[in-house]
Amino acid sequence: MTAIIIVVFAVLLMVLLVIGLRGRVIPESPACAKCRYCVARITTSTCPECGADLAACGVLDGRRQPISRWIRVILVALVSLFLFGGYAELTDRYWRQFSESVFGRSETFSGRSTGHARPRADASSLKEVLVAYPDVSVVSSTLAASNSNRGNMLAPTGPWTPPQPLRLIVQSTEGIRHDFTIEPLDTAGDMTRWRVTEVMPLTADPGTVIIADPVTASSRDELPSMIMQQVTAVIPPRDGDDPGAAIAGDLVAKMIANMMQDDPDGSMSIGIRRDGVRASGVSSNIARRTSLRVPVHQLAVSTWFVFWLVVLVLVLIPGRRPQPWDPETSSSR
Repeated sequence: MTAIIIVVFAVLLMVLLVIGLRGRVIPESPACAKCRYCVARITTSTCPECGADLAACGVLDGRRQPISRWIRVILVALVSLFLFGGYAELTDRYWRQFSESVFGRSETFSGRSTGHARPRADASSLKEVLVAYPDVSVVSSTLAASNSNRGNMLAPTGPWTPPQPLRLIVQSTEGIRHDFTIEPLDTAGDMTRWRVTEVMPLTADPGTVIIADPVTASSRDELPSMIMQQVTAVIPPRDGDDPGAAIAGDLVAKMIANMMQDDPDGSMSIGIRRDGVRASGVSSNIARRTSLRVPVHQLAVSTWFVFWLVVLVLVLIPGRRPQPWDPETSSSR
């Protein structure tokens, strides 16, 4: 019922607009262009009704004169406003298909994925290796100012797209922990450069305080060996073939592969197959969401605005047509 009332009201406004554009005949002419007072048979150039200078504003003859441009603007705005709801509903499916076929869809994620690996106690000086993405520095904008969520692995992330920073945590069999951030420096596919920086552990300070100079890998292929070097530098390996640092490098490589191209939502099994690994796995609460790159409402509003802008220009072109004031001709009428 409400929709019917709105359409009827819009149609009435359109009828008023058409009538206004057609205009009405000036019954007594010539008339002042400002107040439409009949100025026939006067010899001065000043309107006796409103005091306007007839030589400057001119006079209106007996032809039809449209309504004021301001009234036309208001009528056009009201018509477009009342009809927009119906237009948006009728064209929603078309603009949805148009947006998807022309602009495509975008994919965003929220949440975190954490991979872990535990070397055998008799084979490595590492007790546990954890890799999580996005890093804890990526939190929801509504929670970013809350100190209680700084450094919280369970804090909501808000929407994100790959690549994102990762957090590498290694813990020795003696309980010593070291944290590293692994940050992408550009987004050139597999050739993305990654910066590895040792930072204060989350348990010591929620902030990412740098405690060592960062190093940069020029590609993903170089990153595992660089991770091995960084881990070996802070936690010396046992005598012999200690697989701990290599396990950390493998875990980082697999998590980055998950995030960037293979399985961003983290459902892929890590499955590190290397001697000395006691257990490995991945847990994830990442949710995937797809959406149109250009929302339907933007297309509907923009096309509707352009259409009615053209209509408004065409409606504003007709105007009052004042004629030059000629006192001698007027006084003879």
